[in-house]
Amino acid sequence: MAEKVTRVLHSQGLNRDKYDRLARIAVLCGQVRADAWQRCSGVSTVLFSPYEIRDAWMAEGCDWHGLPARLGKATLADALGNIAAAREAAKVPVKKAIRHRIRGDKIERERLYSLPSRTAGPRIRSCTGRCGSHGGAAGPM
Repeated sequence: MAEKVTRVLHSQGLNRDKYDRLARIAVLCGQVRADAWQRCSGVSTVLFSPYEIRDAWMAEGCDWHGLPARLGKATLADALGNIAAAREAAKVPVKKAIRHRIRGDKIERERLYSLPSRTAGPRIRSCTGRCGSHGGAAGPM
């Protein structure tokens, strides 16, 4: 699995006006990110690719909260990557719980391992929900 890298940049000669513009862009990126978490972290968006979600947003005329489209699309792609990583991270404790609860029946354990954790039965879904999933609205939009 790929590692998440955070880059910290230091700039020289950054005047107050440039700083204010960058701070405003950061706020707008945060709004796009929050919107992505709210609309795309639910079960119904598991089967959609990031491109399908982005195209659906573009088709409905998303204004990216005032960001340029290039920055809005990049922020959306980053947020969708974080949502996918959160889904994968939620599977780890679910698989651990399956391993501890289903000790003798190897076939049943393998069957439960192979199920997509959020679209599986109520037993796995409830465990995944307790393990840190954010939930969210239905559909890719």
